[in-house]
Amino acid sequence: EKRIEQKEPLKFKVEPLNGVIPSVYIGSCINSTVILEGKVNNVTVQGCEGCGVVFDSVVSTVEVINSKKCSLQASTYAGTFTVDKSDRTKIYLAKKNLLDGNKALVYTTQSS
Repeated sequence: EKRIEQKEPLKFKVEPLNGVIPSVYIGSCINSTVILEGKVNNVTVQGCEGCGVVFDSVVSTVEVINSKKCSLQASTYAGTFTVDKSDRTKIYLAKKNLLDGNKALVYTTQSS
């Protein structure tokens, strides 16, 4: 698991070592940008504000928990998004999600 926790603004880039990044936890970041290259099994964004996360492909789930004004952008594919207790979350789907019958599932609870 790769953990990114920072109170101050940052730009952070994660590249896979052996093809797939197991999981990425992004916590307590403010006004930061995180770029994830390659495939990632799972991404969790928790307690962040004003953050942007750009990723190529997520195999399992992208989770946003207790966050505000966060943006998530898939470049290649992401199948499932879970947004829990978060405000003003924006999700930008990849073209692959919109073509050829591919779907993206978005689950929300107590969010706007």
